[in-house]
Amino acid sequence: EKPDDVDLLNYNRDMFRDHFDYEEKQFMACGEPCQADAHKKKHDVFFKTLTWVTNPVSKEYTDFAKNWLAQHIKNTDFLYKYKLPTNHKVPEPYVWSDDFAVFYKRLDEEHQGLFDALRAVENAPISQNKVEELKTVMRNHFIYEESQVCDSKDIDWDYCKDHKKKHVLFSERLAKMEAPVDNAEIKWVQNWLAQHIKNTD
Repeated sequence: EKPDDVDLLNYNRDMFRDHFDYEEKQFMACGEPCQADAHKKKHDVFFKTLTWVTNPVSKEYTDFAKNWLAQHIKNTDFLYKYKLPTNHKVPEPYVWSDDFAVFYKRLDEEHQGLFDALRAVENAPISQNKVEELKTVMRNHFIYEESQVCDSKDIDWDYCKDHKKKHVLFSERLAKMEAPVDNAEIKWVQNWLAQHIKNTD
């Protein structure tokens, strides 16, 4: 809109560089599953074009840059969808909220039930009945959720396998839980569920 504005051009360079640096730090940790090296190369090539641009910035270049960014987000950035872990705050007290909504009615209702079951164990760590109830609702939820995830046309098989693997590894540890339950173990399970819903579900 302002092709002669030198400050605006420099601001764009700074914004893209800051964004690329942040994004690369995230997906380089993911490695090959995110095609990290190829992704970084695309950033480097585009940023070189941005450093070569001078005022007045041509409409041809701005059209190119807009198109590049749209295609890059859709075709390259989306490759790390579901693959970048983020550490989310665990609610205290451990109560489900809309922050954990996945916007599928049954899944959200089951997640609320998992929060409730975990809170029940936390409130009565000497109750083996509460522990068994937690194991049951967790197992039933995983069975239902996996059936939905793996049958979805929008989710690839690799994601399904990875999701199921996370359930299996968690379930192996949960199966060993016995009353009286140590508070550190309860907190570990609460954290796992919160991160899993936010980062995987």
